[in-house]
Amino acid sequence: MSEIMRLAQALPDGMVDLIVAGHEHEGIAHVVNGVAVVSAFSNTRAFDRVDFTIDVASGAVLERKIFPPQLNCPAYNRETGDCEWLERDPAIVEPPVYEGTVVTPMAEVQASIDAAVAHTEAIKSEPLGVYLEDPFIRDDTPESAIARLFTDAILEEVDADISIHNTSGGIRADLQPGPLTYGDIYQISPFDNQVVILDLSGADLRRIMAAQATKTGRRAGFSGMQVYVGCIAGEPSIKMVLDDGQEIQDDDRIKVSSNDFLATLGDGILTPAMPEGGFQFETDGRMNRDLIISWLKKRGGSLSQREYEVTETNRRWNFDDSFVAECAI
Repeated sequence: MSEIMRLAQALPDGMVDLIVAGHEHEGIAHVVNGVAVVSAFSNTRAFDRVDFTIDVASGAVLERKIFPPQLNCPAYNRETGDCEWLERDPAIVEPPVYEGTVVTPMAEVQASIDAAVAHTEAIKSEPLGVYLEDPFIRDDTPESAIARLFTDAILEEVDADISIHNTSGGIRADLQPGPLTYGDIYQISPFDNQVVILDLSGADLRRIMAAQATKTGRRAGFSGMQVYVGCIAGEPSIKMVLDDGQEIQDDDRIKVSSNDFLATLGDGILTPAMPEGGFQFETDGRMNRDLIISWLKKRGGSLSQREYEVTETNRRWNFDDSFVAECAI
């Protein structure tokens, strides 16, 4: 939440009365530089509340009261008083009460939600014409079969030399055996991250890979090259080889497919190559999942994780003994 706090500090006095923050999943109810800053965890577990008393004639804020995040419990256990997030048996639970009033769904809102759910269910069930023979399971490494499928599919759909993505953390579900649907791909890639193409030097790419190599829990997954990591004088030594066998030199220009989240410093993966003023890029609006779905539809047929499993001869991240002994953190 440090970014939103810095933003609040930088705002001119009186410009903003309230900032509703998010993404970091923290509970916040602060005043920063005269601005109320609130955040209510994640997954609708709570909601924010700030009460303002406003002068109707002038629009001026006369009074403000900030509450801590309020529990958004759907029902309570009659015997224990505990929140029951999933249980709906009326014999066991009772509806929540907020400030003396029983909380019940508004019919108009519920009808709108029901219509939206029906619409999205129809989209989710759209078949992609691909059958998974076995599961693609995340293992929180950049070289899991599902991570390789993710980066390979995107790279084949764009005009680029390599594809770099935050496959550890950016992929949010496993793929189960059976016919693939749009909903399956949405589950693994629910973020509306748009694909971008960056023009980087070989030196830029080397700095990115060196920083990733020394991280615990490396986050960058990639396609289109193999990286060999050693250690010289206590510093990572990086050799990068494209799939066509060409070794990347520092003065080479490399077209890198990534996404707008990473290109604006998300997860810090591309930070070592960030120019002053940030990356300059354009996007055609296609998201990660759009390209994966396009690739799957064109491919068709059946798909097995065995086609993407890591072996001793096809590793993309390759670390030698000198790195492990001298450079690894």
